[in-house]
Amino acid sequence: MEPYEMNKPLKIAINVFLLSFIIAAWIMMFDDQPQNDSFGWMSLMAFWVFKGIYDAVMSLKNGRKKTALLDLLLTFVALGVLKWGIMRYFN
Repeated sequence: MEPYEMNKPLKIAINVFLLSFIIAAWIMMFDDQPQNDSFGWMSLMAFWVFKGIYDAVMSLKNGRKKTALLDLLLTFVALGVLKWGIMRYFN
């Protein structure tokens, strides 16, 4: 089975989308307001969720089911941490 390759514009768009989460987290963590640190960590968790979903889909398309399962497991962990952070913020 040949490995699945995405077209280049879609790959660039996904990487720009993921990079925006990292840049947002960096800006929020290192600004002068300490309240934004939790938003920075939530932004990193959102990055981890989207990256995990992307990696799981690519692993499934390439026929690596165990790797896709591990990616989905880590995605659910990040989703749980993200949900916990959002619930803690709004309570």
